[in-house]
Amino acid sequence: MQVLYVLFAVLPVANKAISLWVSLADPGRIDSVELADIFSDFIVSGASIWALAYTRAERFGIGAKVFLFGIIASLAVGYWSVEPGNLTRDPLPLFVVLLAGLLFGRRMLWTCYGLLSLVFLEVAWLATLRGQPLSIMAVYLAQLCITYALIGLLVDHTTNALRSSYNTARIKAKELEDALTELGRVMSARESAEAALTRMQKFDTASQLAVGVIHDVANNLSVISAFAADAERLADGGVDALICAMEEISKSCEMGFDVIDRILDFAKREKSEIMVTPLSETLEHLAPLIRKLLPRRASLDIDVPDDLELAIDPAHFQHVIMNLSTNAGQAISEGGTFSISASSEECVATITIRDTGSGMDASTLRRAFEPLFSARSSSEGVGLGLAIVKELVEHAGGQVELASSPGTGTTVTVRLSAANLN
Repeated sequence: MQVLYVLFAVLPVANKAISLWVSLADPGRIDSVELADIFSDFIVSGASIWALAYTRAERFGIGAKVFLFGIIASLAVGYWSVEPGNLTRDPLPLFVVLLAGLLFGRRMLWTCYGLLSLVFLEVAWLATLRGQPLSIMAVYLAQLCITYALIGLLVDHTTNALRSSYNTARIKAKELEDALTELGRVMSARESAEAALTRMQKFDTASQLAVGVIHDVANNLSVISAFAADAERLADGGVDALICAMEEISKSCEMGFDVIDRILDFAKREKSEIMVTPLSETLEHLAPLIRKLLPRRASLDIDVPDDLELAIDPAHFQHVIMNLSTNAGQAISEGGTFSISASSEECVATITIRDTGSGMDASTLRRAFEPLFSARSSSEGVGLGLAIVKELVEHAGGQVELASSPGTGTTVTVRLSAANLN
């Protein structure tokens, strides 16, 4: 708009200054019509300068109104001798209608239309004074008023649609801004919730770790307790029997200390190494401890190749066997059987641990590996034995499978890499 104001302020004045200079060279050429035309251009120029000053002072609305009314005033002066039929070739009335509608809307649009209609009426009235037929001037006047009325209606409808779209866009923009603010709040709340969840998960992991320690230590204490309960019979067996019992108690204590070492390794974030574990030798070492976990008249059957070696941390494999032995000891009754067998094929060793205990139904079997799940009472187990078995076996790159049904016992199949197959 400021550029427009500058153009309307400079060009008409420059044009009329040249025209006036030429006219002054021949004073006889200056008449009232030319003076009116010059005066109208100076009105436009003055209104444009005034509008520019208001706009520069950040009063855009007042400046635009001064500009519009200035153009209408200049038309009222400049049309002093113009015939109504020639008005259709002048773009300024159309320019006023369009600018009023676009800048200010309906009220200013029809105000300017009314003022322009008065200008058209003035032109028609002056034409009749000059001898033009009144009927013809009335027709011209009606045509002009109707034409600009239609243009005004079109501009009014268009600007209203644009303003409605603009208002809708502002509302949508505000809604989007509010939505972004809410999204930021939700994201902040989510981050806080995730941080809290992470802390809870760390606490839950620590809790499960603590329960796992208790579970493994309890297994070893149960062995020691079994020897202590059998102290009278061992005493009857003499010194050799007591020495043998003390050796087994010492083994159980060593395994308990190994549990503690494993927890310390975990605290230090040190991973256990995959080592070579001789299967037959390890099970021979564990056999006395396993028997103490089983009922007195239950049988233990171990049938594994003498030369089969496994790729797993020996301490981890001992915990696997002891956890499965503890579960079997709680499941089988007097006269039951707990067996461990093994075979190898294509660098894979398969260890099968089977008991003739009560077994598990389908729903229990599906959840058997879940941490802290147990079908027994809390005094009989905490539900970490099989979860620990699965974790240790998978850590060594192996697999563990479980098969069981009520009354037929349970079979655990452990598959590990064999370390010594040719």
